[in-house]
Amino acid sequence: MRLAVIVQRYGADLNGGAELHARYIAERLGRHAEVEVLTTCARDYVSWRNEFPPGADEVNGLAVHRFPVQRERDPREFGRRSTRVFERVHSLADELRWLRSEGPTSPALVRQLRRTASTYDYLIFFSYIVQGDDRDEDGISIPANALILNGGTITATDGTTDADLTHAPVGPERDRR
Repeated sequence: MRLAVIVQRYGADLNGGAELHARYIAERLGRHAEVEVLTTCARDYVSWRNEFPPGADEVNGLAVHRFPVQRERDPREFGRRSTRVFERVHSLADELRWLRSEGPTSPALVRQLRRTASTYDYLIFFSYIVQGDDRDEDGISIPANALILNGGTITATDGTTDADLTHAPVGPERDRR
């Protein structure tokens, strides 16, 4: 079985909720399947500055493919947009502008996924930001209340299921602040 783990930052010395979770999951699944990680060149989640070199890398025995972030985060712009979204009445357009200013954006990583997605049995995303039934600026869409796995399950060599890949339903737009 061939799996791709996609996460915004990845490294043995990187902490952070999604990043650490992704590394633990990738390393555990790597005992049972061929796992590759697709990530950005960013080390720092505040600036999204490209600090790792792009290209192939290896972390704890797993193949890691790094792609450059398109632009660093502008902290003033992000702060203004965060205040609007979290403290004021706002529109969906405001939320989408906030998401774009949050970053990271890596068109090269998205292009690679488009080229190679069919070579993996499963793509496992951590913290990929897109609203159900919408398309992001790169044209990727995710159906609301669904996790599409191209069929099948992830199982250990002893035949037990290792991963419950369900998720809670996404609330309607009116539930947003």
